[in-house]
Amino acid sequence: MNDIAAPRARDVLRRGPFVSLLAGQFVSQLGDGLIYLSLIIMLNRLLDETRATAAIGILLICQTAPRVLFGLLAGVYVDRLDRKRLMIVADVARGLIVLACLLVTRPDDIWIYYVCAALLSALSAVFAPAKSASLPHLVTKDQLLIANTLSQTGFYVALTTGTALAGVLIGVFDSPVPAIIFDAISFGVSALFIAALPLPHHVQRASTQRAAQVWAELKDGLRFIAGQRLLVGSIAGFSLTMLGAGATNVLFVPFVVNDLGLSETWVEIGRAHV
Repeated sequence: MNDIAAPRARDVLRRGPFVSLLAGQFVSQLGDGLIYLSLIIMLNRLLDETRATAAIGILLICQTAPRVLFGLLAGVYVDRLDRKRLMIVADVARGLIVLACLLVTRPDDIWIYYVCAALLSALSAVFAPAKSASLPHLVTKDQLLIANTLSQTGFYVALTTGTALAGVLIGVFDSPVPAIIFDAISFGVSALFIAALPLPHHVQRASTQRAAQVWAELKDGLRFIAGQRLLVGSIAGFSLTMLGAGATNVLFVPFVVNDLGLSETWVEIGRAHV
């Protein structure tokens, strides 16, 4: 099995456009990992322990709710828009939104974190299906499974590395500014990689179709998922896992920093391995 999989993985990695997309996304996701825990630490610094825990919970809701609300509809609309242009616009917009986090300097400003988190999440909900739908144009059909595997692996490696690096940057600069600037630049790097991809500029479906047609397609997709018992079970299990992880994400930084008295640098590095 390994003898068969290894050459095919190498074949996928020889496809220049796919590697370009993978590299651009790695840089962007590295920036996401940097800012993710940096904002949590800043909330913990700006607020007292009780308010910080509540604020972190609100921040995580802002980071996840838009994906749930817009994710399904975004998948339907991706076929009606130019995917390449959509991803570039989403990256540029996210880079500008991240910079707004630099305006937070006191407790009264933390609402900016919430707004930025919600907007970033909504744009990511649009970007993700556009990226996934672009893969068939960059690799052959029999390489799609490996391409998706490499993409997901790169995501987790980048996110883990980014959270660890966040601790180092905060320890050295005692500020989230480097992480925020890096994340903004990373979106620009991703946009440049995407701009060079040989993706078709046409749309597969008319963008003028009525809302009723969009809703019908959405229901067809949900009906298909509901009919796949293995898929439904996987989604349910993953949802429960993420529910537990969410509680850990809210409590981890305040507990380790405020209660155990550990350095924020070690919090970030330790959190990256949890």
